[in-house]
Amino acid sequence: MLGRHLGKPDPRSRQIAIRISHEELSQMVGTTRPRITEFMSRLRLLGIVEVTREHHLIVKEAKLRSYLHSIS
Repeated sequence: MLGRHLGKPDPRSRQIAIRISHEELSQMVGTTRPRITEFMSRLRLLGIVEVTREHHLIVKEAKLRSYLHSIS
């Protein structure tokens, strides 16, 4: 949802071009900052998200959908 609201289309999928801290993300989803760090690390390893040099977040929506389907 965050990618759809704040993101813009990108050749890789969807880019969120504003910086969002792990603390801000944790408040948005109701968890702790360390848990966000774990989630983000896992999503990067799975190739679902990518962080650019400019600290923009690329969300690969097709991979995210596939991952969510596989764990449901």
